[in-house]
Amino acid sequence: MPKQPAAPAVRATTARRSLRIATWNINSVRLRHPLIAGIVAALDPDVSINPPWKVSLVYGMPCAVYYQFPAAYYLAARFPEDFESAVLHAVNGGGQNLARAMLTGALAGARVGLAGIPQRLIDGLEDSAAVVALAKAVAAQVVARGVEGSAVAGK
Repeated sequence: MPKQPAAPAVRATTARRSLRIATWNINSVRLRHPLIAGIVAALDPDVSINPPWKVSLVYGMPCAVYYQFPAAYYLAARFPEDFESAVLHAVNGGGQNLARAMLTGALAGARVGLAGIPQRLIDGLEDSAAVVALAKAVAAQVVARGVEGSAVAGK
């Protein structure tokens, strides 16, 4: 095999040069596109995933966030006033349904507030009184800080 020529030696210079580099993190764009697509799809009357639990087939079943968030956003936006339907469709989608249901429940719960979550689901929680007390304490902090448009305000 012929030998490759040696790489040229790097010389240190004392001259100062100005270099500007503009970058665009394409991974960041790739990650955010499906998140926005999930919200846009849920709000577009021409886009419908039926039955809604098949959202996992559209956005993917693995546990990676770029699969989970779009599905959770879609379900929370598709059922804006129906916490139970959003979460049940997340659970029934298969795959990593626990992660999807957790994210969907967080989004839908933030939207409907504690009053919008069926009491039987709250009663079924382990140590539900402590969980409800914590939710109310967080809601009180949100209201105290003046976060407008919050579903927890006044509930």
